[in-house]
Amino acid sequence: MQDDLDEHVEVTDSRLKRVQKNLAILNNRTKGGCSCLCMILSVIGIVVLVVALWLIIKYFAYMLVS
Repeated sequence: MQDDLDEHVEVTDSRLKRVQKNLAILNNRTKGGCSCLCMILSVIGIVVLVVALWLIIKYFAYMLVS
């Protein structure tokens, strides 16, 4: 059981290191850009689109019931 746990920890550690390396590469590629601001604006835009879609569906459902 201890060996299985050690193996699982090693696999998780290697995955974590790989993700950290990929994030470092991504961070270096986007140094000159407004990546944080662009990401926040993208999330806000997606939320607005989802809310608008929900309102449209709700409106059409109300029209069908009436």
